[in-house]
Amino acid sequence: MNDITDRMTSNDDIANFLINLSGDVRNNKLDAKQLQLVGEFYMNYSFNENIRAEETNQSGEVVDQNELIKFLSLGWYMYTFLIKEK
Repeated sequence: MNDITDRMTSNDDIANFLINLSGDVRNNKLDAKQLQLVGEFYMNYSFNENIRAEETNQSGEVVDQNELIKFLSLGWYMYTFLIKEK
């Protein structure tokens, strides 16, 4: 197979995995550890997308540090109070 076919297969595999995972989250089929991993993935992905968007911002706007602090605080709160207490 060539690179394009390999990437399409890989993208299809990832897409199917994420569709199945979202169904499991909606239907409460994940245990606490699995849900923690999904939450960590979500927070990591969101954080990196925000950073990437800020790095590619060509308008010269100042990065909103308050939003970054809110995001990190939410992750800390979820880990400390919601996940560790279970």
